[in-house]
Amino acid sequence: MKITQRLVVLFLIVSVSFSALIYLFFQIKKQEGRLYSQAEALQRRQIINAFIEIKKNNVMRLIDDNSIEDGLLYFTKSRSQQWAQNNLPRILTKNDLDFIQVYDTSGIIIYSTSSPNQPLFNNFRLPPDFFYTLYQEKRKYFTEPWQQQFLQIGASTIHASSDSSRISEPGGFLLFGKLWSVSYLEDFSQTLDYNITFYTSEPSSQTINPNFNVNLSIPLQGWDNKPVAWLRFSSNNPFIEQWQSLGKQMLLGILGFTLAFLILQFALLYIWIRAPLLMISNSLKYGNPEIIVPLSITNNEFGEIANLIKRFFEQNQLLRNEVEERRKTENMLRQAQKMESIGTMAGGIAHDFNNIITIISGYISLASAKAEGQSEVRNNLDEAMMACFRAKKLIEKILTFTRSTEKNVQPVYMKTMVQETIAMLEHTIPTSITVNTDLRSEAYVLADPTEMLQVVLNVSSNSYHAMRYQGGTIDIELFDMSGSEVQAIVPNADANRNYVCISVRDTGSGIPQEILDRIFDPYFSTKAPGEGTGLGLSIVHGIVSGNGGYININSVVEHGTTVKVFLPVTTLREFEEPEAILEADFIPAKLYFIDDEVSLTALFEESLTDAGYSVTAFNDSSSVYNKFLDGTADCDLLIADISMPGLNGIQLAEKIRQIKPDLPIIIYSGYTDTTIQQNCRDLGINKLLLKPVLPDTLSLVVKQILAEQQHNE
Repeated sequence: MKITQRLVVLFLIVSVSFSALIYLFFQIKKQEGRLYSQAEALQRRQIINAFIEIKKNNVMRLIDDNSIEDGLLYFTKSRSQQWAQNNLPRILTKNDLDFIQVYDTSGIIIYSTSSPNQPLFNNFRLPPDFFYTLYQEKRKYFTEPWQQQFLQIGASTIHASSDSSRISEPGGFLLFGKLWSVSYLEDFSQTLDYNITFYTSEPSSQTINPNFNVNLSIPLQGWDNKPVAWLRFSSNNPFIEQWQSLGKQMLLGILGFTLAFLILQFALLYIWIRAPLLMISNSLKYGNPEIIVPLSITNNEFGEIANLIKRFFEQNQLLRNEVEERRKTENMLRQAQKMESIGTMAGGIAHDFNNIITIISGYISLASAKAEGQSEVRNNLDEAMMACFRAKKLIEKILTFTRSTEKNVQPVYMKTMVQETIAMLEHTIPTSITVNTDLRSEAYVLADPTEMLQVVLNVSSNSYHAMRYQGGTIDIELFDMSGSEVQAIVPNADANRNYVCISVRDTGSGIPQEILDRIFDPYFSTKAPGEGTGLGLSIVHGIVSGNGGYININSVVEHGTTVKVFLPVTTLREFEEPEAILEADFIPAKLYFIDDEVSLTALFEESLTDAGYSVTAFNDSSSVYNKFLDGTADCDLLIADISMPGLNGIQLAEKIRQIKPDLPIIIYSGYTDTTIQQNCRDLGINKLLLKPVLPDTLSLVVKQILAEQQHNE
């Protein structure tokens, strides 16, 4: 056993011994106080009972003096109200009673009078059983409850003055009543030096008011000899207080001494031995040199050990800082390169794929035009064309993630948007998953409809994937929220704006808390290989943030996930439709078509030639610029791809504009961003087209631009 443990055991033995002595002393004093209190209570109860008996005797003496009286007996027979008015009120006033009542032998009241302060006592009545009991007992003193108050009543049968023993048949019944009023109880309390309280049920024997240490309960009997109320007599005995105070002081003194002794012993043990060892142990255990800083300044053996450990930590920390700094720099560089590669890769993929799709869709369009009357061939070509458009949509998703496309921003009616998304989902999810909806918002959001569809679809798809094996429920709600309500969930929200909330709640497997912060990272996915790219929530986060909104996710493992998307609402309801490409009259023209993709130049050279134009195709933008530079160019309209080696399409257009400012120019590309669009506007480019471009579409655009050019001239 360690030395510190042995000392602790010794201190515990001492503590237990002191505690036993304290407990024994306390029990002796407690028993002594209990015996003293019992003796005190017995003596006081006898005094109180004697006092109450005196009060009772006074009332009964009064009732005896007035119930054995010839005049009262005469009144019960004659019912002379004049006699009653002349005699009974005087008795009421003289003896400070609250009411007097006279009943005949049948228990029917024949006279009642009450004090002016208590007129309601005229309505007081006792049950018939009472008069039967009074007839048997002749006289009675009891307490009667009445209207949440209590009455002190003396009752007696009425007899002639010659029948003081009440042997003969009574002529009626006489009742004197006194209210246990506040003033009456105060007089009672001052006489006995007690605090008196009424209770309708027997009060607890425990002390209710800490200011009183003597508490006695006296039952008040009703006419049927059952308790109807209790008087609680409470008083303060200073001797009991002094005894209790002395006992507490002695107890506190012993406890204080014991506690001080133990604290001193433990403090010395902790300061001299345990604390230094604990500092050294924790410093080495957790690798934290700050723990032993107070120890290193002491002039003892522990201080020398602490200084040695401190120097070790300093050298180790220098090495770790250097390694950590290098690791952070490498991670930051790797992450920056990764995100830059994503954007570059997306743009390159979009350009190359759109070139391929344009070639495929173009030749499909040409072949379809040549397959007149061959419905089976036309159907096959149409299916191939639809595949091209699906590939185009895939490229648009990649460009959405990299923000490389311009948004088609317009007011979007969110209820219809969510309904359309739910209709798409219901065709793909299994019947084991139930979709419940509650769409109670009529709000509009200023956004790209395609992006809003993608937000709802991606979030709902994640809920479906979380339950695709075991089944469950998806609850989709749409409701309005004020800015302050959203701010309570997302502190960065604008309290002065209104929001619409899209809530998607599932009963799936949930998301562990340790990965909840990473779900918006690109390429991060909890799905099995081949089931997801990890870009879904990244795209959603980019779209929602770009539209001034917020996302909140709550998830409990094995209970499900709730995703709430908050989007600012707009008061706009209409938007301008993009200009449609109108069919214009054919105007013969000489066209220059420039693209570094040989297949594309061949495709559009053939299609535009078939449309009736004179087409010269180029695969090198520099050669076209040289023709304009030396004045040999013979061109009425120029069509150029943006992405080309040497001079790209925008650079070529800029140089040609300097030579021939009025030349119509069409620019097309596999992808566009806001910079490209702004450059085209600055150069006055007549039309910017996004691949894939069908031959028929390009012919319509050429016709329209040439017609506009001729009209402007």
